[in-house]
Amino acid sequence: MRMEQELVTDVLVVGGGTAGCLAALAAAEEGARVVLLERDDALGGVGTRAGINAYWYGSTGGIQHAVDSRCREWAEAFGVKSAGFHPDAKRAALTGMLAERGVDIRLQAIVYGFLTDGERIAGVMASTPGAIWRVQAHVTVDATGDGDVAAGMGEAFTLGRESDGATNACSLVPRTVEPNGAIAHLNYDCGFVDPTDPWDVSVHYRIGRQRIADLYASGTAPRIYAVAPQLGVREGRHIVGDYVLTWDDYASNRPFPDTVMTCYSHYDLHNMDIGFEQDDYETWTTIYGQFMHMSRASIPYRCLLPRKTESLLLASRAFSVDREAGMAVRMQRDMQKLGETAGVAAAMAVREGVTPRRLDITRLQERLIERGVLSRETLREPAPVGYQFATGELHGRGLTAADAHRCARELTGYFGTAEEGKAVLWLAAAEEAVDSVLLPLLRHAEYPKRRGAAFALGARGNGAAIPVLIEVFERRDGETDDGYKNMPRWIGALVLLRRLGCETVMIPLLELIAEEYPVHYYSLFLKYFETMRTKLPEPIARRLAGELRSLADRLRERETSRVTHGGLSSDYTPYAALHAAKLLNEIGDDASGAAIGCQYANHESAFVRRLAQSLQLSEGGRQQ
Repeated sequence: MRMEQELVTDVLVVGGGTAGCLAALAAAEEGARVVLLERDDALGGVGTRAGINAYWYGSTGGIQHAVDSRCREWAEAFGVKSAGFHPDAKRAALTGMLAERGVDIRLQAIVYGFLTDGERIAGVMASTPGAIWRVQAHVTVDATGDGDVAAGMGEAFTLGRESDGATNACSLVPRTVEPNGAIAHLNYDCGFVDPTDPWDVSVHYRIGRQRIADLYASGTAPRIYAVAPQLGVREGRHIVGDYVLTWDDYASNRPFPDTVMTCYSHYDLHNMDIGFEQDDYETWTTIYGQFMHMSRASIPYRCLLPRKTESLLLASRAFSVDREAGMAVRMQRDMQKLGETAGVAAAMAVREGVTPRRLDITRLQERLIERGVLSRETLREPAPVGYQFATGELHGRGLTAADAHRCARELTGYFGTAEEGKAVLWLAAAEEAVDSVLLPLLRHAEYPKRRGAAFALGARGNGAAIPVLIEVFERRDGETDDGYKNMPRWIGALVLLRRLGCETVMIPLLELIAEEYPVHYYSLFLKYFETMRTKLPEPIARRLAGELRSLADRLRERETSRVTHGGLSSDYTPYAALHAAKLLNEIGDDASGAAIGCQYANHESAFVRRLAQSLQLSEGGRQQ
């Protein structure tokens, strides 16, 4: 029988992953007694356990430099080259540095209950193989990837996209050896996992291994020496905090009085079924063509504070951001800085005898500046938004939405160039009307000028763009902006026509549904008709129903409809088929929608099953 034992500490960090280890290090460096609980049997999270042993963008600064330096020392001792960082070297570096600072580490520790004092969390109950632990703490840092502590305390959260709940794609990463002998990894996608559902997690371990087997069968596999022991989860819960950072905040680098760190990345959502995602992602990939646009964004301290629970700080990808911003603030470097920020704040709260919410923000910012997490320049003047042009009249000039209208004519000079999408973005964001500059270009003799003007006007909601947008659609204009995942212009035109309520392309689009396209194209076709469903004439609605039934059959016959990322792929077939079924329900063909739902009711994916079950309706529209 396991006996209950007690631990008393200043700062408790739950989760010893990317952010949690640095939270514990920082709190200990700031003089706090620290206990670190980790459910795994090793530290380090995604970089050491989930196979992503390299940094993908993110903001540098703070204690992570010391961690990286110690990691390099261990890698040299191992005598193995690495294309990024050596995962075992980083694990050794983190473990050693935590031990040196006196952090009490408990591995294989599962938190199962909470100690509370009114609205304040006073610690947790945790189970290890040898004991039950009652851990009391002045401040608790939730560094679990999915915000398990905050959710367990009853904090509100979001999970997945609005259309069907699916999250950012997950992965089970093979560790590879490059021709020069350096160890590396093969990042890829293997579907959408619900990290809060243990059955779904278990299924995706199997799916991930099957994807690797598929790669070997294709004859294109690199030399693989291992598979990461932990599933790579890119998205789970997002806890609703005192402030929810939005994608617009991120993309415009909105300044905040309580900024405590910056992040640096792009809109790194792996999902390719764009039509089932929120409009921000669709805009970024189909209209602006800026999927790989990099932005440095400010993060306010309020995003680390859950709304109800006192003495709790958020320090993982589950911190308070909306789904779109969450795609850009999950990089390992950024999570390391987030962990350090939370650790410093926790230790300061202990030292000053206050809860984290009552902490003096100015003093916290000063300490973060001293540690190199934050710069004084960022507080005085946030970094300019990075949509600068590489060529042309505006080369190197910093623009804002407030003054973009003054450069409207120069911006139109980029129509027809590789930076057209960027010009459209600025023209759409201009705070004062630029329509007087754009409208004459709709009649320009040169097609690229007409197209650029139509995109900018369409993005501004001006229906005068419709005739030219129809022209772009009918041309099947395949030009794209440079960069991965940006869609061809004719798809962007379709998106704008849908947003402008244009009914003219209904018949041509019905014909396209009957043709063979990648599944992410179908997602945008379906989104058009979903938006326009109340405007469908009866003959078109009947024809659409037939095409949707046929599409669902074709998708099912394909077995899989995969879009490749990193050499391996995710299966989008069931999502496309079920969204077709959902549209059938919405236009009155409940029986067909329910029949398609039945076909996927026992699917291995939790998100697919839930969506399928929601569609199993009787013809009367009542749940069976």
